[in-house]
Amino acid sequence: PASFAIRTISVATSVDYVRVMGVPLGPVLDPIMEIDILVGVMNLLTLVHAARSGASTRGAGSTRSGSGLAVCLFAMVLAFGVEFASVWVGATHCHGESVAMVTPCSSFNSVLYYVPWIYTSLVSGQRLGVSARATPFVVGALMHGFIGTYEYQGPTMGWWKWPDATHPIIASGPQFEPFLGFDVVSVLDGEFVLQTHPHALQAISTQFNGVPVMAGLFHVALGVGIASAFAVTGPLHLWGPVSAVRYGAALLLTVPIALLFDLPTTLGEMAGVSRAFTAPMMGVVAAVLPVLLWPAEAAVSTPPAARRPDYLLFLIPVLNHGYFFTYGLRHGVDIPADLAVYVHTIAVLSLAAHRRACCLVPPRASPRSKTE
Repeated sequence: PASFAIRTISVATSVDYVRVMGVPLGPVLDPIMEIDILVGVMNLLTLVHAARSGASTRGAGSTRSGSGLAVCLFAMVLAFGVEFASVWVGATHCHGESVAMVTPCSSFNSVLYYVPWIYTSLVSGQRLGVSARATPFVVGALMHGFIGTYEYQGPTMGWWKWPDATHPIIASGPQFEPFLGFDVVSVLDGEFVLQTHPHALQAISTQFNGVPVMAGLFHVALGVGIASAFAVTGPLHLWGPVSAVRYGAALLLTVPIALLFDLPTTLGEMAGVSRAFTAPMMGVVAAVLPVLLWPAEAAVSTPPAARRPDYLLFLIPVLNHGYFFTYGLRHGVDIPADLAVYVHTIAVLSLAAHRRACCLVPPRASPRSKTE
């Protein structure tokens, strides 16, 4: 607590301002502090929305279902599991230092980010009104869209580090000594190092601007896994009664379903086809093809409240993309042109999808008859 307070005070008292033509437009805090604040605000908005979501299922004499908050808890538990396995089983990445760290290489803001990320993608996926069979894939696409502006700029902005084939050691220092029992932690030249597992290194060595091409497919796969796990364990909607058994079963099924997406890329690599081709193609096909094969259903299992404008839900991706979209400009960081095009395109498409999901797209005006 003392170190947290000292860091907070030191950052707050050294505020600079982003200026355009000499005009101050807003404060520029320490980058890590900015992300901590952003994630904290998005979590607060998510929890408020989740707490209110139960109201849509209330009838005469009924009570709140609590399903929205249950989804948040589900996301948090899944986040801890995925982050722990990623760092201490595969050593796939290492986050930069934050105000609060869960473990070395795993910042608290990176874990908390899962809550608005998963919750917003699931709820928006439900509200879009596609068929039940296509919904998991739509959720996967929304998952990738939400985190894309953050994830793909990570190495460029120094938020975290991915390994590559020539540098499998991604971190070192005395902080890794308590984790020496893990296979990915060892002693090299008298120093404790975190070294990527060979199997994980093979999967993530093909990269785009320092980001593994498999990262984008992982986002889609995780979204498909989550929504499919809920579909397998009960009706695919988030406004029903909470069942601990159902949420527990969905938690156990999510990762195995998501890992199925790795099979085609692995088989393709065995056949001589690079992951640089198979991973993006898998993501595109998984996001687009199911919607074309299974058109929207007339009756969607959502309450009337879920088909009304939802400004609070839309505010979450707006804050997310607004922050990461403008990060380079505010901090004077040059972004490679191809990365900038990709990140900006992802942001625009993601916001367009969430805008439609939140019923903020104005209805089309009916054409006037010739007699008018």
